[in-house]
Amino acid sequence: MKLEFTNTNSGSFFGMTDNFKKDERQFSVNSNTVRILWNRGNKVVRFYLDDVVIHFKPNQVLTTTFFQKLTFERTSPALTAFIFNREFYCLVDHDSEVSCNGILFFGTQDIPVITIPTDQLLKFGLLYSVFIDEFNTPDKIQGDMLQMLLKRLIIICTRLAKEQLVLKKVDSTQVDLIRQFNFLVDIHFKTKRQVNEYAVMLNKSPKTLSNIFLLYN
Repeated sequence: MKLEFTNTNSGSFFGMTDNFKKDERQFSVNSNTVRILWNRGNKVVRFYLDDVVIHFKPNQVLTTTFFQKLTFERTSPALTAFIFNREFYCLVDHDSEVSCNGILFFGTQDIPVITIPTDQLLKFGLLYSVFIDEFNTPDKIQGDMLQMLLKRLIIICTRLAKEQLVLKKVDSTQVDLIRQFNFLVDIHFKTKRQVNEYAVMLNKSPKTLSNIFLLYN
């Protein structure tokens, strides 16, 4: 299954496949895209993200950006993927809505792999079905509907990431500061190397940043 939505006027693209390795290069847009990978199968999928080997377990979700390179082994099982470009949904412009940068995308220092809890498998399954239904409903508001569904997927994945990847002793305000810091480092790391430079950009003291990252480890 390979589904896609495109808008030639805006250049926006959103695709969905249940076999990412097979279909990745078959979409009308296959560069500068953000990807949400989901192992809906029952086997561990082994692949490389940049130079890091990933053992991707069933019911896990992983996000990648266009900065990262995915390499699959020849016999890799199929993965479900949601793929979109900036023109379809800009994560930077909409960060105030989904609060995902620095945790799921852009600036996260670790590879963000989350596990779907058993009690949320039905929720994810239903959302997957709604995606398919909407892709097969071409009308004037199809793009808006798909964007809304993508936003929901990102939000529920971000919630899980905050629970699973961020320490409980870091409160929501501190999480946002960590996200902002990680994102800024991703954008400016070539020209800004000192903590105090980022502290100025965040309107915080270097000591405040250091203390928060001691908690965050």
